[in-house]
Amino acid sequence: MQHENAEMNESYLHINQHVKQRSIECIKSKSQLQEISNINNSSSKALNKLILFLLRSAVKAAAKGRSMLN
Repeated sequence: MQHENAEMNESYLHINQHVKQRSIECIKSKSQLQEISNINNSSSKALNKLILFLLRSAVKAAAKGRSMLN
């Protein structure tokens, strides 16, 4: 009986260690996903600024071209 209890205890400790390790991996994964999300948000903001700049430049160029024709 004592031998069985020792085996069960060892098995429990092994499983517990595995669960702790997986929990740590999940936390790291969540942290990495948050980091990727932050990078994506920054990239989106930068891309939006670039698009606005290009649109404004195109409008200015069109207005300049129109005034040259008149």
